[in-house]
Amino acid sequence: MIMLQFPEIELKEIKQFGEGFDNTVIQINGQFVFRFPCRPIAVTLIQVENQLCLPLQALFRLLSLNQSFWETKHFVSLSFYRL
Repeated sequence: MIMLQFPEIELKEIKQFGEGFDNTVIQINGQFVFRFPCRPIAVTLIQVENQLCLPLQALFRLLSLNQSFWETKHFVSLSFYRL
């Protein structure tokens, strides 16, 4: 699934980063973190998170920050996180 959606990422190392009641988290190449829902309710929760994050992303762009929070190591996109 990761290779289909992110073909630019070369898979060298895959580690399980964490596991909870709702999600499983894996780390790719020591750099990217992906979260996968384990239950249907977790899918809904991720969808709600995405709906909440999009307005925040637009707000940061409107504020004309020097380096957007969304482009830093903290948050690369709504799909995956870069460490």
